Amino acid sequence: MAAQLRVPRPLRDYEHIIRNDNDLQNKTDYIESNPLLWDKDDENPVNVKK
Repeated sequence: MAAQLRVPRPLRDYEHIIRNDNDLQNKTDYIESNPLLWDKDDENPVNVKK
């Protein structure tokens, strides 16, 4: 059986490789603070104007 080469796929918008402590802290801060902003988000279904 021949070995198969795996071609790496590109990262999607929501994927990110965390490379250091500062990067990890930035992502953690975003995850913790983001829900607090949902009420003000224009794309939140509650805020969409009909």
